[in-house]
Amino acid sequence: MVTHDSYAASFCDRVIVLKDGSIYQEVTRAGSRRAFMDTLLDILRSLGGGNDDIE
Repeated sequence: MVTHDSYAASFCDRVIVLKDGSIYQEVTRAGSRRAFMDTLLDILRSLGGGNDDIE
């Protein structure tokens, strides 16, 4: 599956994050789905993909 949705990706066992067409990071789910989604969101924020400015 290919997605930009961290909620959908949180149901996977493994996520490969791409940046500029190259593998940036590989993350494997070890705990709860919610904790995995939070990890994915943190990675997206580090890439500049977070929407913390939305009011």
